[in-house]
Amino acid sequence: MPTTLERYAWLSIAAAAATITLKMLAWWLTGSLGMLSDALESLVNLAAALFALSMLRLAAAPWFAMPWSATFPRPQRISRRPI
Repeated sequence: MPTTLERYAWLSIAAAAATITLKMLAWWLTGSLGMLSDALESLVNLAAALFALSMLRLAAAPWFAMPWSATFPRPQRISRRPI
């Protein structure tokens, strides 16, 4: 089950894809190079949303699932002692 943050990332991906689709449709109907340029620029938004989703999944993964976990010691919690 995806977390709330992952759901927002998926929503962002869907919004970026819908924006690209609508702008490409507008370009196809009007032939406007400005619309084509804007649609291609929207690919950056899609790439950013995909990157955000991948980083959220990486951050949620347990430490032992990381490829570098065998080379680094597990982080220790530092307890605060009262002064």
